[in-house]
Amino acid sequence: MDYTAELRHAFSFCKREGNNVRVGPCPRKDICDGNKTLSVNIYGNKVPVGTFRCWQCGWSGPWNILAEKMRMRRVNTSNDLTTESERVLAYHNQSGTEYQRLPHEVVKPWRGDWRDIPEKLLKKLGAELWLDIRKVGKKHKSVKRLMFPVIMQKEEVGYIGAIIKKNKNEIKYKNSPGEWTSKSFFPFNYVKKLIKDRSIKIIILVEGPYDALRLLMNGIPALCVFGVKNWNSGKVPKLLSLNIDYVLTLGDNDKAGEDLNDIMEKDLEDSFEVLSYPYHSKDPGEMTEKEIKRLKKLIYSY
Repeated sequence: MDYTAELRHAFSFCKREGNNVRVGPCPRKDICDGNKTLSVNIYGNKVPVGTFRCWQCGWSGPWNILAEKMRMRRVNTSNDLTTESERVLAYHNQSGTEYQRLPHEVVKPWRGDWRDIPEKLLKKLGAELWLDIRKVGKKHKSVKRLMFPVIMQKEEVGYIGAIIKKNKNEIKYKNSPGEWTSKSFFPFNYVKKLIKDRSIKIIILVEGPYDALRLLMNGIPALCVFGVKNWNSGKVPKLLSLNIDYVLTLGDNDKAGEDLNDIMEKDLEDSFEVLSYPYHSKDPGEMTEKEIKRLKKLIYSY
């Protein structure tokens, strides 16, 4: 197929630049500046032929995505996995900040428990099965992850991709691109409703998503702050909107957890009464039943 001819027919601006063709304007006029252009690779020197990217809004992907948008001819492929792999890789490699959900082709319904967290709770939090596909040499590899949408108030700002089975060669969490982790909690809306329904006056802040899930399955209101690197004082107003009086900081039992507790206490002490809870397990996600029972009793005493 003559990619350049297709682009000239679809776009009002088309200019050859080395291995690429610069075309425009970007078709996503509702999001992107209408005067900005896209770069489309037509030789496949480092990326597959037809791979495109808008350097203004970060929209990128394989040829067929652009072809569908601009009514150009699609490339026939006998390997759908390859196409979706390129699509997901292009998304994760973008530097743009606009959030996009994963392509529906790699997201499936979730069924069953996960690390003792019941299916019922997982589904309430919008959990789905993510087939995380990537290119390894000339082949494609799929890793199953549990995907949670992260919603703040009414806006979906990102997603968490937790590996389902432990694998030393795979990262534990692979989240959507962007700086949303420094501005968000998980799962904020669910916990907000729990606090309101049960008239709770205290919130628990933990490091990771599983820590929060383990406490939530026991009726304890817990929010994940995404670790010490993603905590900042800008998150305090979001906690104020929960109409609570107390915050219990519950970092992991290591140096990073201690540092996080100290930083959060300093930022929170002018707005809330900040509490601590000593425990002996490695982290909140691995607390013993006895430790959780004592914590729950403490929470509901306020």
